[in-house]
Amino acid sequence: SDLGRWPGAGLAHAMSQFSEKRGNTIWAQCAGCQGWLPVSAALLAAKTVALHCPHCQKSFLPEQAQQVVRPG
Repeated sequence: SDLGRWPGAGLAHAMSQFSEKRGNTIWAQCAGCQGWLPVSAALLAAKTVALHCPHCQKSFLPEQAQQVVRPG
């Protein structure tokens, strides 16, 4: 398993098992490893600014995220 390669990867894997996010944080799911990362509304609105996954180091545009979960 690749979970031991990155600190926090176990948490990312556990989080990826849940489709529902709670709280007031916006979450984006990485296009590469399917890990979750918190993002700001301003970054999502920019659309030309790449997000950078802290788990696999992949950069991707907001529209390339597997999914985005907003509070509400």
